[in-house]
Amino acid sequence: MQDNSALGRAITMVGDLRNRCSWDRVQTRDTLRPYLVEEVHELDHALAIGDPTAIRHEVADLLLHLAWQLVLGEELGEFTQGDVADDLEAKMKRRHPHLFDLGPKEEWELLKKRERPGGALSGLPPSIVTAADPGCQPSARSIRSRVRTVGVVWSSLSRTLARVLGLGKPRRAACCLDSCSCANLASTKSISRETPAGAVMFRTIPQCMQEVGT
Repeated sequence: MQDNSALGRAITMVGDLRNRCSWDRVQTRDTLRPYLVEEVHELDHALAIGDPTAIRHEVADLLLHLAWQLVLGEELGEFTQGDVADDLEAKMKRRHPHLFDLGPKEEWELLKKRERPGGALSGLPPSIVTAADPGCQPSARSIRSRVRTVGVVWSSLSRTLARVLGLGKPRRAACCLDSCSCANLASTKSISRETPAGAVMFRTIPQCMQEVGT
């Protein structure tokens, strides 16, 4: 029986293209990664400007890439569509036990902390933790949310960074932390990687993040 859901139709389309299109047939995870990242950024932009038509188009593009990953996972014998759905359901039930008669409601931060036995920042990709990518505010929000689960106050990191770099006002350091952008601070203070202050700056934030995760 054919799955006529949005994702089911996308998976069927990808399977058909793999059989009949020479370009689609040779695609791998590595060749698709740049397109996936591009589509995520395009959807984020559409959401930011609030354009319903653009959001619809970009959701469709992202849906295609989700279908690609499901098809590739099955072709490689690594997991099935059902496995992925099982993981999703298990996670949501674990995070909402009171809605599924699995126990009382728990504090969100405690639930998240239990899921990360390796530390508050375990599981974050290196691109988020390095703090070297300009304009990645969502990444900063993710880090802020995680460090709160171990009792670290974001403003204290700002004060520490301000003191180390001689910025005077913690708010300026907080701006750097919040944007995850060493470039923002560098443009303000004319700091480069080659200067002593720049060397400290480009190492301090990632090191703070690493220590929080231990």
